[in-house]
Amino acid sequence: MTTKRHHYLPEFYIKGFVNTKSKVHVYDKKEKKFKKKEFSPSQIFFEWHRNTLTIDGEKDDFIEKLYGSIESKISPTYNKIKSQKGSINYCVKDIFDLLILISLTYWRLPINDAHSENFVSSTPNNELFFKILNKETNEEASEDFYEKVKKRNGFIELYKLSKPILDYMSLDLKNNINNWLIYGADSDVQLHILGDNPIVFKNVPNKNILESELIFPLTQGITVYHNKGNKIKQIQPEDRVMVDIMVFLQSDRYVVGPNKEYLNCIQNLASEYNTVSKIEQLRTEIFKIFE
Repeated sequence: MTTKRHHYLPEFYIKGFVNTKSKVHVYDKKEKKFKKKEFSPSQIFFEWHRNTLTIDGEKDDFIEKLYGSIESKISPTYNKIKSQKGSINYCVKDIFDLLILISLTYWRLPINDAHSENFVSSTPNNELFFKILNKETNEEASEDFYEKVKKRNGFIELYKLSKPILDYMSLDLKNNINNWLIYGADSDVQLHILGDNPIVFKNVPNKNILESELIFPLTQGITVYHNKGNKIKQIQPEDRVMVDIMVFLQSDRYVVGPNKEYLNCIQNLASEYNTVSKIEQLRTEIFKIFE
C-alpha cells in the first residue's frame, strides 16, 4: 500500500520550530490569515501523493521511501544540534549531514519544481554526472536517447534525490569547511519562523547551491551560515528578525512558528516590504553580517 501524505519539508526539521505542545501556528499567505487551530508537524508542509508515480499502471511511492531513508540518516545529527543552546558543538560529519539537508530541502520544494525541470532540460548531458552505456558494447547512448530518458516518468524526481550528493561531492570542502558556521541564540528567547521556502540566498543560486552565500534557519534558535570565507560580525537579535522577515516574504503560501504573536509581528513587518527594491534592500542588509 502506498503512502499518501508526502512532506517536502522533513517532519524532523519542522519539529525544530514547535511550541511546548509540539505544534505550530500557521499563517496562510494566500488567505492572508492564521489557521484557526495549531498544527502538528505531520499536518503541514506536505502534498498528497507528491512523490507517487504510476509505473506500468501501478502506483509506486519508492521516491518517498528513498527520501525517508535519507532523512533517517541525517535526523540524528539534526536532533543532536537542536538539543544545544548558545555555542554549538559540531564536527565535520555534522556539516556533511547539514549540507545534504540544505541541498535536499532546496531541490525538494514545490516552489522550485519548475526550476528543477528547467535545470535538467537545459544542462548538457555531460554535466549531469551520469552516463548511459550500452551493456553489450559499452558505448555511450546517443543524445536523442538521453533526451528520451530525461523525459521519462520519475527521472526528474530521481535526479532531485541525487543532486544533494552531487552538490556535496563537487565542493572543495577540505579547504572551505570553516566557511560553514552554526550559531545558536545566547538567550532563552527563541526566534525564527519556518516557511515553505526557508533558505535565504545573497544572490541567485549557482548550479550548486552549496557554493552560494546563504542563511538557513535550522531551528527556532539555531542558524546555519555559509559565508564563503568572509568575516562574520557578531549576530544580533535584529539580524535574526530580518532573516525571519525575508523567510516570510519569499515563502509561497505557508509560514509557521511556535509563537503566534511573534509570527504576527513578522507578518506585519513584512507588509512594509511591498516592492522588489525594498526586498532587495532587506537582503543587502541581512548579508552585511558577512562584510
